[in-house]
Amino acid sequence: MANDRKKINKSFGTEKTRSDEYIAVENEPYVNSVRNKERESSNIIQKDKVVSNNSYFSINSETAIDIVDRVVFIETNRHLKEIEVSILEGSCRGQNYEEIAKNYGYTGDYLRNDAGPSFWKFLSQVFGEKVNKRNFRTAIERRVREQFKLETQPEKELLSKTILERKTTKTPLVESIDTQLVGSSHYEDWGEAPDVDIFYGREQELATLKQWIGVDRCRLVVLLGIGGIGKTALSVKLARQLTEGFDYVIWRSLRNAPPFFALLEDLIFFLSQQLETNLPKTVEGRRLRLLHYLRTSRCLLILDNGEAILETGLPTGRYRKGYEDYKQLFSCISEINHKSCLLLTSREKPLGLTADEGENLSIRTFQLKGLSPVEGQKIFSIKGTFSGSQAQWESLNCRYSGNPLALKILASTIRDFFERNIGQFLEVIEQGSFIFDDINDLLEQQWKRLSDLEREIMYWLAINREPISSQQLREDLVFPRAVGEFLQAIISLERRSLIETGVSGLTQQTVVVEYVTEGLIEKIFIELTSEKINFFNRYALTKADAVDYVRESQVRLILQPLIDRLLMFFRFRQSLENCLSQILVKLQTEFRLKPGYAAGNLLNLLRQLNINVKGYNFSGLAIWQANLQGMDFHEVNLSRCDLRNSVFNQTFASIYTLAFSPNGKFLAAGDLNGKIYLWSSKHNKPLWLSQEHENNVWSVTFSPDNQVVASGGADSSIKLWDVRTGTCLKTLSANIYNVWSVAFSPDGKILASSGDNFSVKLWDVKTGQFLKTLRSPKPYEGTNITGATGLTPAQQTTLKLLGAIEN
Repeated sequence: MANDRKKINKSFGTEKTRSDEYIAVENEPYVNSVRNKERESSNIIQKDKVVSNNSYFSINSETAIDIVDRVVFIETNRHLKEIEVSILEGSCRGQNYEEIAKNYGYTGDYLRNDAGPSFWKFLSQVFGEKVNKRNFRTAIERRVREQFKLETQPEKELLSKTILERKTTKTPLVESIDTQLVGSSHYEDWGEAPDVDIFYGREQELATLKQWIGVDRCRLVVLLGIGGIGKTALSVKLARQLTEGFDYVIWRSLRNAPPFFALLEDLIFFLSQQLETNLPKTVEGRRLRLLHYLRTSRCLLILDNGEAILETGLPTGRYRKGYEDYKQLFSCISEINHKSCLLLTSREKPLGLTADEGENLSIRTFQLKGLSPVEGQKIFSIKGTFSGSQAQWESLNCRYSGNPLALKILASTIRDFFERNIGQFLEVIEQGSFIFDDINDLLEQQWKRLSDLEREIMYWLAINREPISSQQLREDLVFPRAVGEFLQAIISLERRSLIETGVSGLTQQTVVVEYVTEGLIEKIFIELTSEKINFFNRYALTKADAVDYVRESQVRLILQPLIDRLLMFFRFRQSLENCLSQILVKLQTEFRLKPGYAAGNLLNLLRQLNINVKGYNFSGLAIWQANLQGMDFHEVNLSRCDLRNSVFNQTFASIYTLAFSPNGKFLAAGDLNGKIYLWSSKHNKPLWLSQEHENNVWSVTFSPDNQVVASGGADSSIKLWDVRTGTCLKTLSANIYNVWSVAFSPDGKILASSGDNFSVKLWDVKTGQFLKTLRSPKPYEGTNITGATGLTPAQQTTLKLLGAIEN
């Protein structure tokens, strides 16, 4: 490990070794001495706790390595190995595995396929969360933030160790960690940005864009290019190389066209370090707040997939209806003086930017072209070794315009079906029996080679339209598959470069999403017009429990295009309605009591067409993922239906109390009829409804661990509920008419309640046992009014409440 430490120092421009006192950290006696110093100097740690729990941190390479090494040592009693230090150090510098291999003397294949995945899996186990090459800084920073929040714990964790050791041993390891982390002014939020471990070429493009943004201080840069050309990867690589020059870096995708109002809230929330929550109610007010932060700090905003907010089928660059405010944002950023930059990637340039664009102006556009033959050949090397002459490589690259996505997919095809021989492939396509004219044709050839399960996964990824975990994806399937078979299909799709894996889950490149979506619409259109049901039952056209903007995207890009085709086919609206009625009859005869999405899809079509469903019979059908909000269900038969993941209009009695869970995932409510409701706050979906209170529910609250809901009501009782199942765990008798308020202690072990008797009662949550009563004296307590007469019943009641008359 000492050699590793020397290597780290050498890589930072000095061959001076660490002091013996620091290197001795490998020895257990030294570790114990540090712990003793820590306990003796807790006042030092308290002085260093000046960071907000919501703060972000900026960690340089050497500090990151040092922190990870210490966490590994604490958890596993070993230090980082030399190869692990190399991977971590290279990752800190934004290097891909090929660059790390070149700098540290390994092979790229070994790092990419063996050592790298093994190291990140090991770190995930040590940190207790998924850690990879893209998010390891966040994991480290979260560990540091937890230290500030957990100051009452008996064991002081990583940060306190590091701060104390810096102050007590005077270690010559660059700056002390508190000057690097505490009070740092550098913040990053990468959202759903993909990993760019594998990134070849683009040196000239990167140099030009860094000149524009870092030196020329352009306020708006538009990165244009066709689908699959690498705009997203280039934007991430560029932003990661520019982070040191900015106070804030935030990357967001516009693929699902988030409403402008919501995007502003997201940006301001981040730029204010989560401090500004009471935002203006108008778009203009929020735009002014955003401009305030762009003026006062140097911010780099990256918005990817800009074409999602532009109209299709109209002259290029026109904004979609409802998204015109984005134009105002781009105009403000380009015209108003500030010290920040917006990088927008798109397939087409939005209207209104040309007038302020120029080589010496604050707006510039970069048209991204394909890779060179040499760079294209490097993409093939990811898939293994291929044979071909230089002329054949150049011909292949030219034929596909150096498009990175096309080359990735093509590499899989040549590897699997042409014995890795470029010449064989070129001979076949020259004969015309294997023709690729563009990416869609290339995708079509790959699609023909997929298994049924692989195609099913591809369809569901296109429907979900945002990253999703493999477990959630598997739950979407109508007919469950074995875990091993399912994961093998995912691995196969990754191998073909058709899906991507990131921190947020599985997803597809935009051009792939579009191709698969078009195929799904075509399949279902053919089925409906021939009244044959297969795909219509296996896939949801929209997901009712998706977040609003994703569901709206599904309606706009899947459901409505299908309706448009059906209307063109049937010509008359009534003819289409008759067809859908016949589909319902078919479902009643062939799909009754069977699982699937057909009935839910049918209802979503009827809702989108605004067709009255009075008298329709859906009894006994599976109605999955149906959005039934706003529909009139008068005289509609829904008996014995399976309404899984469907969303209804909901009518409530008077709601007296609401509470969010500490993690923000759940919302609980109580009403005047004694009902307790629980919703998923993310999906706006009811989870359970329970009624065991006999009267008004006045108060609900969550335990600190989000596992239990407590409620108090007008029936003299307190009830504890299991958040997952809605089961009533315990009933506590408060012996007062109204329980007005309930609250958990910070550790969740004690529950406090208050009511009409001017006292607070404490309960043991685990056993339900009453512990004690806390009460201050009543105003007239102890007053002697023995023998007093002439009191009305109301006066007697008041005097009882004030303590003059004992109950």
